[in-house]
Amino acid sequence: MKTAWGNQIERDERREQRRGFTSARRLGFSLIDLLVSIAVMSVLIGIMLPLLSGVRERARQVVCANNVRQIGYGLQMFAHDNNDLLPDSLATESGDPGARFMLPETDSAAPLAMNGWNPHESLTLRLDHEDRRDFGVTWDGLGILYDEYFLRSPEVFYCPSERGANSYAESRDLWDSENEHELIEGNYQYRLPPESQQLSRVSPDRTLVANALRSQDEYSHVVGNNLLKADLRVTWYKDEGGSLFQSLAPSTNQITEMITGVTRGWEILDFGNPEERWETPSYGTGLPQHGNGDHDHNMPLLELFTR
Repeated sequence: MKTAWGNQIERDERREQRRGFTSARRLGFSLIDLLVSIAVMSVLIGIMLPLLSGVRERARQVVCANNVRQIGYGLQMFAHDNNDLLPDSLATESGDPGARFMLPETDSAAPLAMNGWNPHESLTLRLDHEDRRDFGVTWDGLGILYDEYFLRSPEVFYCPSERGANSYAESRDLWDSENEHELIEGNYQYRLPPESQQLSRVSPDRTLVANALRSQDEYSHVVGNNLLKADLRVTWYKDEGGSLFQSLAPSTNQITEMITGVTRGWEILDFGNPEERWETPSYGTGLPQHGNGDHDHNMPLLELFTR
């Protein structure tokens, strides 16, 4: 038989249980609360994703600029050890007249490829077996910096924003492989300036290295390009209006357009868009300067990220 005291204890326990159950019900979410929360989170994610994407791309631009700077150091050291000469290339204006990349005579672009001047191939770092046999060299252009131990990190030759198939991830096995007969390409365009192969004789505003200009598919940043000038400064070319991007070949299947696009790209990176008004600079380099003094086309990298 329960006592009055026992009954009171049971009533108190049941009361506490009901109170806890009621409190739990008050603290729970209704279906409307859940739907509203999901909607708010979806809106916030939609706002934040483009911002995060932009931050990641800017970080990749900084890494890319550092790669270009390392290449500049390599070119400087190479020139110091080789009587002021830049690494030779079979695919640039000052390249070997053997014309390694000569096009078939039936191709409409063949006149542009005379004397080895086929500039879209200057992404080549290591020649394949056939070209090596024909021309007696293994490494070409910027690849010579790797071969001669000025730059021994393969990643330096690849932009982290590479949009084509020619990325370091795709090429890693070629660098690690003992089979040295396969072609290796980077995605930094290189050229020997037409006026001289001696670094000290090249006009300081001449562009030596840039993100790939071979095609739109391989153009890393779309909105601009990291450049190495002949005075070894690294600058960011802001492609306002997309004139540089639009001048490039749509794909790597169009040889004539690639040659024309790379040639046009170097002109834009050296002088800006020729359709704009230019004046001769007062400091006498012989290179044009924007008429209103606006230098956004060659904006220093620090200024780009502080705007």
